This record gives sequence, structure tokens and C-alpha cells, in this order.
Amino acid sequence: MKYLFRLDASNLVLSYKELATLIETYTGRRPGIENCVSSFCIADLDEPVFNKIIQRSGYVKEAGRLIALGDTENPIQDTFLNQNGLITKRYTLKHVRLSNRDKYSGLKDQILQRLHILIDRKYPKEIVSYIVNNVVITCYIDYRFSAIKYSDREPSRRPFFRSIALPIRLSRALINLARVKEGDTILDPFAGTGSILIESHYMGLKSIGIELDWKICHGCIANLNYYKVPSPLILGDSTEIILQGVDGIATDPPYGRAASTHGESSLRIYTKFIEKTAERLRRRKRAVFMSPTYINKDIDETLCEYGLILVDKIYMYVHGGLTRTIYVVEKP
Repeated sequence: MKYLFRLDASNLVLSYKELATLIETYTGRRPGIENCVSSFCIADLDEPVFNKIIQRSGYVKEAGRLIALGDTENPIQDTFLNQNGLITKRYTLKHVRLSNRDKYSGLKDQILQRLHILIDRKYPKEIVSYIVNNVVITCYIDYRFSAIKYSDREPSRRPFFRSIALPIRLSRALINLARVKEGDTILDPFAGTGSILIESHYMGLKSIGIELDWKICHGCIANLNYYKVPSPLILGDSTEIILQGVDGIATDPPYGRAASTHGESSLRIYTKFIEKTAERLRRRKRAVFMSPTYINKDIDETLCEYGLILVDKIYMYVHGGLTRTIYVVEKP
């Protein structure tokens, strides 16, 4: 069955990479996406895979079964469901990045007539047609991102809060990029306040955390206990602790003014981290970590030195003085 995914446009590259990795994780297909128009992507998936994706994703805004695809001249050019007698609680026509909305004023009636939609407010599904770049995409809405769902886990709502805490959606994206499934064990060697450990638990993963700063470690334990997360947390230097056989690594090593490096240079910390990553990962497994772009060249050389394969780089603009790189690497 074909499904439509509307991605978060704040970082389309990250949104697309997360979706593509999730599809690869559950289907083994690369990239697994048929085509994309702006922030809209279409994929042919089994329903259980679709449900896994919408449960885990951080950057999918809306998703649902594809009904029809066309253009503004013929909006129902290709159909993907039996269209007779479709019932919906409401129908919506949405314009994406269009200035001349009057030009398409009659398009809604045309689509309604072609789909034979009968309004019934008891039916739980909504049908939406999007117009983007002259393409008309019509689909059911099976999923819509809701910030309320995650509001109680936002960093500022936790018992222990620091400004360095990763947002929930970014934490989920890092975990998803590591290509891990439910039941796998993921490691965060710079656990901080516990963002990745908490989200790993809610995504059905096992997790292990390491944190050097004892004050932050105790705060992290308070957060884990608050959300009933059974993740073991180790107080110690992650660059010295021996740990092997993990299925994935997702982390944000310390750098910048707000992070404590305990006298170590950021580059030294990354070098040790990469060395340990090569030891800890199982074969064909992935690590995902963030870094400031100004040390990218050194990181690239260190990855080669320790035999890790660079799978991807994704850039995130933070502010005028900082752009972060999300590294995705694999142990051969």
C-alpha cells in the first residue's frame, strides 16, 4: 500500500534521512522512498511497517494512505484505493507555498465529485488534498504529529534540567539514524540529563548510559526514575570504560561553552570516543553523533584511522557561531 509522509520542513535533509533510515530498518530496502515533492514523500509499505514509522519518527508531521495523485489540471490522474463511497469526517484542501489561491478555487469541488465523498462525522479518518508545486496529492490522515503527546517529557518538564539537554524530536532522530529495532541495545556514552535514554525506552529499546560529571549523573538518575526508565547508568569516563557488543550508539559529545569537558579538548574527546566506538559496536552496526563543523576534517581522518565507514553527514544550523554535523558511521 502506498503511504504519504509530510516531513518537517525546518530541516528537510534530516527529516528525509530519518524517514529513509526507518524504512530501511524495517524493510531492508534502500532508500525505500519512491518520490518526493518538496516536503512530501511517498513510499510503498506494509501497514505494520507504516505503524512502526509513525510511532518512532521525530520529524514526520503528517502521514496516511495515499488515495490519488495528479496535477491541477487532472487531480485524480492516478488512484491507489477503491474510490467508490469513501466516507470521511471532513475533507480539507491545503495549499502549500502558493500565493494565488483563487486560481484553484474550483479544484476542491472537482476532487470531491471525482472521489464520491460522503460526509459522516462519525468516521474517524480525514481526507486531505495538498497542492504543492502544481502537484495534487490526496490522502487519508492516519497520523498527525502532536506536541502534546510529548509535552510531559520535554527537557524543561523533567525533575533535573540543563540547557544542554537534547530536544525530544532530535533525540528520536539520532536513535532512528542508528538503525536499531525494538529490543536492541543502544549506548549513549555522554548521557547528560538522559534525553536519549528516556526516548529509547519509549521506543522499545534497551539502553545504557555513561556520564562523567557526578552532579549531572545524579540528575540523570532522577529523570530516569521519574519516567520509570530501567536504563543502567554508569558514573565514569566513557573514553576509558570497556564495553562491547552494543547494537547502536547515539550521543552528543560535550563541546561549546555550556558543556563541561573537564579540562580535555573537544578534539581529544572525539578521538577517544571514536576509538571506543570501533571497539563497542557489533559488526554492521551504526553510531550517530553530533559535532561542531569546525573539527569535521579531524573527525573524518580519525574515522578512517579506526576503520569506521562514513555513511552520512547531516548539517544543522544552530546560530551564527555554530553549525552542527550529525555523523552516521558504521562498523564494517
